[in-house]
Amino acid sequence: MMESYRAGFVFGVIFALIFFIFFFIFKKKRSNKAEYDERQELVRGRGYKLGFFTFAICNMVILCLSDGDHVEYIDVDAAMIISVLISVVVFAIYCIINDGYFGLVEKPLSSILMLLGIGIMNFAIGFANRSEWVVDGRLKFSIVSPACGIALFVVSAAGLIKLGLNKREEE
Repeated sequence: MMESYRAGFVFGVIFALIFFIFFFIFKKKRSNKAEYDERQELVRGRGYKLGFFTFAICNMVILCLSDGDHVEYIDVDAAMIISVLISVVVFAIYCIINDGYFGLVEKPLSSILMLLGIGIMNFAIGFANRSEWVVDGRLKFSIVSPACGIALFVVSAAGLIKLGLNKREEE
């Protein structure tokens, strides 16, 4: 069972790399790169700082909970990836709230729907492996995919809420 999981994981990583290579090649050709004004750049800078400090705090918590080589209730590699996800969510929500997440020419709704679609796929893939989430009372690395899906759901929800608030302000 673990062999098929590793093979699926390797296949997924290779597929993701190929997808991102094609994505960046075609995105460069379209050349509608996201541009941000000075205020948005400042917001993004503060968001990066908040994300970094969140990541540092999460890592300190993991370090304090570990007894050298493992954390009692979760694998260290899963805990580290989840700490990255938490810091990315903090960055994204801060930037969304302060209008620094979407570029000047970017269409927020299409970006949010793309994030939501990716989140659904991640959660579905993780849900298919739900029997491997907890083994011997510990969260395993297979929890990362649904955690990523949840993170993307949260960011998408924040974006949709912000779009709704902006629309209400315009009226």
